[in-house]
Amino acid sequence: MIIQPALSRDLFLSVGVIRVSEKTGKEKILSAFFGQEFPPDLALVVVWLVACVITIYLPALSETPLRIVLALPVLLFIPQKW
Repeated sequence: MIIQPALSRDLFLSVGVIRVSEKTGKEKILSAFFGQEFPPDLALVVVWLVACVITIYLPALSETPLRIVLALPVLLFIPQKW
């Protein structure tokens, strides 16, 4: 049985074969998260949170006032809704 070219093209499109020009799911996800520059204010918050977690969980730093200095702004100011 020979399938006509128009019929086979419609069959492939109805099955869901991705065209070459379309992005795959992985490329769409990567471009959504890494397609633009990371905002500097968000980077500052991430660095601050990492420093805060380190001072809380490291035994040498958890007894120092540095823990309070880093954790208090996280509790009071960072979780604001805009």
